[in-house]
Amino acid sequence: GEEGDEEDDDDDDDGDDDAAGPVSAASKPSYVTWNEVLSGNQMVLWHRLDAHWNTPKAVVQFNLESQFAFSSPWNVVLTDLLSRILTELLNEFAYYADCAGLHYYVSVAKSGLTFRFEGYNHKLPVLVTRAMEELRRFADSGSSTTTYNPALFARVKEAITRAYKNQLFQQSYYHAMLGAYECLEEPRFGLFEKIQTLPHIQLDSLQAFARQFLSQLSLEVFVNGNISVDEAKQLAISAKNTLQATHLPYSLQAIRRPVHLPTGRHFVYRQTGQTYNPDELNSASFVMFMFGEEPGVATADDVSGATSLEDGLILQNYRNLFVRMMSEPAFDQLRTKEQLGYVVHLTGRELADRLLTVTVIVQSNVQDPVYLDGRIEAFLRQYRDEVLATMDETTLQTFINAEIESLLEKPKNLDQETRWFSAELTKGTYLFDRGQRLVALLRREGLYSVQKMQEMFDKYFGLQSATRTSFSSQLFGKNRRVPTKAEALAALSAEGRTNVTIVEDIMEFKRRLPLLPLPSHLPKPF
Repeated sequence: GEEGDEEDDDDDDDGDDDAAGPVSAASKPSYVTWNEVLSGNQMVLWHRLDAHWNTPKAVVQFNLESQFAFSSPWNVVLTDLLSRILTELLNEFAYYADCAGLHYYVSVAKSGLTFRFEGYNHKLPVLVTRAMEELRRFADSGSSTTTYNPALFARVKEAITRAYKNQLFQQSYYHAMLGAYECLEEPRFGLFEKIQTLPHIQLDSLQAFARQFLSQLSLEVFVNGNISVDEAKQLAISAKNTLQATHLPYSLQAIRRPVHLPTGRHFVYRQTGQTYNPDELNSASFVMFMFGEEPGVATADDVSGATSLEDGLILQNYRNLFVRMMSEPAFDQLRTKEQLGYVVHLTGRELADRLLTVTVIVQSNVQDPVYLDGRIEAFLRQYRDEVLATMDETTLQTFINAEIESLLEKPKNLDQETRWFSAELTKGTYLFDRGQRLVALLRREGLYSVQKMQEMFDKYFGLQSATRTSFSSQLFGKNRRVPTKAEALAALSAEGRTNVTIVEDIMEFKRRLPLLPLPSHLPKPF
């Protein structure tokens, strides 16, 4: 946007503008929030004045997005180094802050750094200012040896090296999960790529990167608690002025995107656990069933073929209901009865914070991933034929009521409430009243029936369904041979499955497929 465009009118906005489409009374949010665009469209401030907890406390979250944070494995490691060294530098001040009831956290986010401050609101600005000043020193040309301390750098670099190498010895299902994410998200870099860059990173590498990182930033701030809108503005502007970064335009903001898999196909990626840990005996299977995009305020009918917001929320409810209905039977069948292994989960996950999935994870020291995949398919068939086929409406309503109860659960404190809200910021969906909207649809008579659940199951889980899209990431333990591509395809073909792609090279796989279209950048007006 141009300088000063679309300035909001302070307190006049009641939050309706950041909801897409009409909202029924049943789904109307019970809190007030709005999008405040500060001078020159350089920053977005989300503010909510506490009207429930009645405590002199607040939580403030700063999301600092940079185009350089995740552009390469080199930059990923440097962003991690910057975050950890900054935390070390703040430790001395953090002790006195802790005594005053103030706390802070610095973490690496998917496109930069996230700062989180919480505690008594009258002293919170002091902590925010100190943290931003410390970060700014990384970009100053005459940075002191305190900021770029060779001994501190060496100690943190050694800690990161140790942490990365320790990840090699994580459980098998963890590596199967990361393998799936490497295949299906862009950008996403592997553990070995990061480990290989570490020996080449020196103190001057961090200096050069920090100045680049802090030269252009997109700032998004979320303030929740006992802070007025004017105080929140002052806090946000003060932080921005301290950082002295120029504004990063939306066109340059880094966004992780899911790979757009062809509908109706099954993909298999295989790796051996010995790549990470030569003594790893466990095998693992990580199977994802794709449902569709998670809806947000920018979801609307458009030329890209995106569904309407309501359709997206209806689909999200279906996904959540299937997870609620099947997670316990999956554990009972695969873990308790078949004794495949101790780790068995059926959960809902969002790929790159965009794509709704149902994911089944099984880790086993008694069978290989090919067998595990077969048992997951057998469980789905059994559930469809023996449970869903005979389910009555009363039983389904029990699951719907449980889902409603979960969605209407009240946050237990200000911190938890902020985490729920800030998740919408992190994902870029900005649907703060998502729970109320999902509940309103679950309560709509006739929208969710046993017959419709059966139809949706067949559509997204049915083995021969032309609309089922799935991805299996397999990790083979020490004593398990990875089948050749021909052997794997022949085995699946014998089961009548010919719509299968074996992923042999992650980079080649991603290069040959499109990415999901970028979501609209609304409600950010720049």
